[in-house]
Amino acid sequence: MVIALVGWINPLWLKKTFVLLMVLTFPIGMFVGFVLMAAVYYLCIMPIGVLLRIFGKDPLVKVLDRNAKSYWIERGEPSSVAQYFKQF
Repeated sequence: MVIALVGWINPLWLKKTFVLLMVLTFPIGMFVGFVLMAAVYYLCIMPIGVLLRIFGKDPLVKVLDRNAKSYWIERGEPSSVAQYFKQF
């Protein structure tokens, strides 16, 4: 409560406190960010990739087909323009 009152009276008085807290917490935030990103990668993304390789799935269809005339995938015409306005 005192810090809020001091900051309300004269915000420049809290500048050194603010800068000190930012200097102290920035490395902590960077460390936690890296740890969380590594955990998400190794616990979620990597196992999915390993399972896809084990089962031979290729969701991006990266295999070259030398006999293919084109890689274009034909799509039918939309049934009506109204479907764009009622998607769900």
